[in-house]
Amino acid sequence: MERLDRLEIARRDGFLFWPDLFDRRSVEALRDRVVPLCERFRGRRGLPYDDPDFVQLQCEVTVLEEFDRLRRHPPLLDFLAALFAGPVLTHQGDVCRIFFPNAPEFATPAHQDEFFLRRGTECWSVWTPLVDCPLALGPLELSPGSHRLGLLNEIPDDLAWWSSPLHCGDALLIHHLTIHRALPNVGTVPRLSIDCRYRGR
Repeated sequence: MERLDRLEIARRDGFLFWPDLFDRRSVEALRDRVVPLCERFRGRRGLPYDDPDFVQLQCEVTVLEEFDRLRRHPPLLDFLAALFAGPVLTHQGDVCRIFFPNAPEFATPAHQDEFFLRRGTECWSVWTPLVDCPLALGPLELSPGSHRLGLLNEIPDDLAWWSSPLHCGDALLIHHLTIHRALPNVGTVPRLSIDCRYRGR
């Protein structure tokens, strides 16, 4: 797919599914650093955002060279520069997530990132699984075109949704107003993923 086609799709739908954006080996290199750090969470059902263990995980993962290699992937930054029509700011709230199986109460509900970010400027998140992520493992589900609704106080009940299995190296680029949620993890292993956020200068 040509870059122009991707730009048109991203702007139209408020998100873009980009297969094989990253080299699989680069994603697996980060996964191999993250998995040992998550061993201490074995037996837990979830890791809330305000849990000190979750905060510590961010401090340990988001500074890794393997994380930064994905964050600064040149084809991604080139595409975002075209999307923003200018230079790109990195380190805008990057996160590593662990989503345990059979804990539906920890599945992220439908939301817009801007509802929590409240920065008032365009932001795109790049969501990447660190493991192959079939639908059973709980990838993201997005509502195409919902970014055009603006910032909402309540999420409508009548939205159309889209989702897809993702493999190591695939990514979802998501506009800060696009409504999205996590499908439940009904698999047998945790789903590991990262979010990298970007803004224009």
